Amino acid sequence: MKDKLYERNEFIMEEKEKSEVKVENQVPKKDEKKAEKKEVKKEVKKETPKKTTAKKQPVKKAEANTNLKNATKTNTKSAAKTEKKEEIKQDLKEVNTEETPKQEDLTFKKVENVNMKKEKLEKKEKKEGPGHKVAKFILVIIAILICAYVVFVTRNSLILKDIKKKVSDYKDITNYSYSVKAINGEIETEYTLTKKDKIERADINNITNPNANMIIYKDFNNNEGIVVFKNQNKAIKSLADKTSTFMSEMPFEYAYIDDTINGIMLYAWIYTENVNGKDCYVIQLDKDLKTWVEKDTGLVVKEQWGENNFTEITKIELNNVDEIYKPDLTGYEVSTQE
Repeated sequence: MKDKLYERNEFIMEEKEKSEVKVENQVPKKDEKKAEKKEVKKEVKKETPKKTTAKKQPVKKAEANTNLKNATKTNTKSAAKTEKKEEIKQDLKEVNTEETPKQEDLTFKKVENVNMKKEKLEKKEKKEGPGHKVAKFILVIIAILICAYVVFVTRNSLILKDIKKKVSDYKDITNYSYSVKAINGEIETEYTLTKKDKIERADINNITNPNANMIIYKDFNNNEGIVVFKNQNKAIKSLADKTSTFMSEMPFEYAYIDDTINGIMLYAWIYTENVNGKDCYVIQLDKDLKTWVEKDTGLVVKEQWGENNFTEITKIELNNVDEIYKPDLTGYEVSTQE
């Protein structure tokens, strides 16, 4: 019994101690709450305006309502604007996000094209070695030469055809005379050739050797020919068609060129030069084989066939011969030759 009472007393004492600890813990919490409430009340009093100011500035209910309505409207408008701005920003972001890959694709394609071109050029350079480059260079030169030759032949053809057309007016001429100065190596001569219809005469003065001066006369009407050596007082008669000829159709030479003109234009070198005040074409067939042709008439005015061999027409008359005289053989020793 004593033990039980002892245990009971100890139990009661423990319960009292626990209750006291709880009370001690709760008291300061209550005090803290009261202090916080006092501080809140003080702050509210400071922030709230005095009743006198509220009385002095009364606000009407209608005005307050209108202000509230306007405020709500402005707030709604501003909210709508902000929403639209945000939507536009989002759309722009989406557009930019869509365009950037496209631009990236385009730049990528450009880079690819440039790389492809570089690769092709590199392949060509690899394929085209020094031999290919030399071959291309030679082909280009050949093409240029061909074009130049075509131009050269075309020009020659036009000039020669123009000459032939102009001189063709004198092809069948039978009345003319021309004077010539000729140098054949060391021999210098001057002569005049005259023709009228079927009669021809050549008066030759040999400046280097006067004993060689002569007259050659031909009359094809009666086939009579005479050669006179003036300084020797000798003459020879013969048939006209067997008498040595000194006559030539030198001025009208290109009037009788037919198919040979096609050969000349392939290789002739043609340029211009002035002879005795006349503008002439120089037709050069070789280094020392040249012919000077007057541009206006197509008549030959000079020929060269060697380094020191040429003939030059100093005077020409067309359709101006009235009569050709037969040589007077009085005092000459005349011989006949068949």
